Amino acid sequence: FGNIFRWFTDPQLVASWIVNEAPFWHVAFVNSLTLRAAYGESGRAPLAYSALISYNPVQGPLGSNAFTAGSIGNPDLKPERGKEVEAGFESDLWNRVHLDFTYYNKHTTNEIVAQSIAPSLGFSGTQYQNLGQVNNHGLELQANVNVFRMQNFAWDITGNFATAHSTIISLGGVPSVIPPAGQAKQEGYPID
Repeated sequence: FGNIFRWFTDPQLVASWIVNEAPFWHVAFVNSLTLRAAYGESGRAPLAYSALISYNPVQGPLGSNAFTAGSIGNPDLKPERGKEVEAGFESDLWNRVHLDFTYYNKHTTNEIVAQSIAPSLGFSGTQYQNLGQVNNHGLELQANVNVFRMQNFAWDITGNFATAHSTIISLGGVPSVIPPAGQAKQEGYPID
């Protein structure tokens, strides 16, 4: 991290309710139903030494030791911060069908982006900066059906369906970012 940042916390809150154990529950074909919800915050640290200026050793004239510019560093670098909400349920129906559903929505701030720097600064390559804000959301559904069951044989079919959508909300005033891999990042578009 940079000079102005030392630590962060990652609070989480998780709750679930087993609805079928409630006294009012009288739905015979629903063997179990659990509702769940969660809120959590997380952080992602920058790569090691991203905040520091570095130099690379090279061989100088007549075999002497020398150095050249390596990385410009960023003393103001902070961790990425994500806040996520999840909600979903798990259910068993007719003693044969198991459903598991989750919806999530995550908002990340201080997204660490490798920004190209001007060679006139004396360094080449990129500098990591906290430029981005990204929103991710989607859902996940898994179903397992026990089609046939005997004492020594069972036939199950499992299917999954998932969506994932991401949108770059902000790049901190930079119109677009082209990272070293060459794929542009632009506000209003998905992150790669």
